[in-house]
Amino acid sequence: MDNKYKKLILKGGFVCDPFQKINQISDIVIIDGKITEISNLFKDDTKISNDFKIIDVKGMIVMPGLVDLHTHLRDPGYEWKEDIYSGSLAAAKGGFTTICAMPNTSPVPDSAPVVRDFFNKSKNSIIRTLPFGSITKGRLGKSLSPMYELQEAGVVGFSDDGDTLMDSNIMRQALLYSIDTGLPIINHAEDIVIKNNGVMNSGLVADRLGLKGTLPSSEYLMVKRDIDLAFETGGIIHIPHISTEQTVSYIFQAKDAGLKFSSEVTPHHLTMTEEWVYGESGIDPEFLSEKSYDTNAKVNPPLRSHNDVSALIQGINEGIIDTIATDHAPHSLSDKECSFDEAAPGINNIETAFSQLYELVKDKKISLEKLVSALSVNPSRILNKEPFGSLHLNKPAELTIFDPNTSWVVNEKNLLSKSSNTPLKGKLLNGKIVLTIFKGRIVYDEL
Repeated sequence: MDNKYKKLILKGGFVCDPFQKINQISDIVIIDGKITEISNLFKDDTKISNDFKIIDVKGMIVMPGLVDLHTHLRDPGYEWKEDIYSGSLAAAKGGFTTICAMPNTSPVPDSAPVVRDFFNKSKNSIIRTLPFGSITKGRLGKSLSPMYELQEAGVVGFSDDGDTLMDSNIMRQALLYSIDTGLPIINHAEDIVIKNNGVMNSGLVADRLGLKGTLPSSEYLMVKRDIDLAFETGGIIHIPHISTEQTVSYIFQAKDAGLKFSSEVTPHHLTMTEEWVYGESGIDPEFLSEKSYDTNAKVNPPLRSHNDVSALIQGINEGIIDTIATDHAPHSLSDKECSFDEAAPGINNIETAFSQLYELVKDKKISLEKLVSALSVNPSRILNKEPFGSLHLNKPAELTIFDPNTSWVVNEKNLLSKSSNTPLKGKLLNGKIVLTIFKGRIVYDEL
């Protein structure tokens, strides 16, 4: 079915485009797949010619297509959890029109042929899908991947993903290469020695559950090391999935000193605390029950304290943290239906992200403009390509429509991902992505 209309009008929505500083009720005209006008001129539908398809979006939010810098597609090697096509379907349902795939695959994208194979497969993607290459060969942390070769093949940055690059000298060398390639280095922000096999945040919840805790210092000390190396080399660094108050403080100090770099936080670290491990949607129960030890709430870095969550929200509001990235991590049932210690870390959330985060807007903790910036304008700038995160006139239409008045219950049946490992299963979310358009084509439609 061809969902690319010759002439389309999105009528009466609240348009939020921070890049162009648009915050108003407008009509958007799309002709031949390109946005040709953003205005409120079409008050009388009878004056619109019959060859236009009109979509009424009154009461809804129209924004640029969302951009995710941190997505796990599991392809190649682990396609039973997710693949490029299913991941793109899930992303489109979540309002994303650009996603960046992390390199924890088999084989690892540490050579041009593997990257080219990714691009061949991504022709089946219904949205823009871009790959990260690995920092080191095999993601083993021993020697650098051929970064120039990977750059030419089309990677958008370098990461060993969940395998921390502990060797400071190799990290320094990678940052030096980033100057020539112009691509960011993303190092997993956990010191594995300090982490010491911890499975959740260190503190009262871990103690009550009898689980080994991960100290916040395992994150912020690694972040501080990488910031120092970036300052020394002038390299390009992007700090992933910030989760602690102290990390926010270090980033603020570094940026205040004039160091230029970027960072991200996930939807779950902005909206969930360590209490979600109890399996009671963040409630601290009087007694432990069969719901406790919710493996779907196990993630790296772990869900943290209320103080950490408040600091992360403040970091977004003050521009200390640049972007929100999903860290979408689909896992099979066998990865999660086991003991908490044995369970694989990761939350499936690309379809629920905006609905989760919009609760912060409703509670007046984050403005809509800040939220949309962190999910569109800012990540597109970090990619350093033609900016995707805006409703550019005379460019292919890439936009997302969110209905704050539509509620939905998260369950396996209404998720398009192959996996459903989310602590939100069975929960009611208020607000839903109802339309996603990529390059003028409707790729997700619930209107």
